[in-house]
Amino acid sequence: MLSWSRIRGVLLGIVLTLACHLIAISTVVLVSSLIYGILYIHLNLLPFNEHENFFYGFLITALAVSGVGLYQVLYILPLRRWCRHQRHYGLRQGVGIAAIVTTAVSVYGFIYVLWYWYTASLP
Repeated sequence: MLSWSRIRGVLLGIVLTLACHLIAISTVVLVSSLIYGILYIHLNLLPFNEHENFFYGFLITALAVSGVGLYQVLYILPLRRWCRHQRHYGLRQGVGIAAIVTTAVSVYGFIYVLWYWYTASLP
């Protein structure tokens, strides 16, 4: 049977991972918005139709956000290693559970965005 401190550690690990994801998603959205702005405003590489501009902006942001499952390697692995070093095993399990769930949701979102992009480009 699990102790309350272990359960608390797992829940704290999930919350900590979600907070890290929130920071990562905010950063990714900011960077993708800057890339979209550079492509659209400064380089005039995107079309001038409002609907197509929205579509390209949505596509750039959606691909970036759905890639958070890949970006999480940069902060989840060091966090799990630190938890192992400090012997916070419940926290380490919570971080791992949240990372696996995030990866699954991210892969689903990435496939959905690609499918939407593919079906929108059909005649």
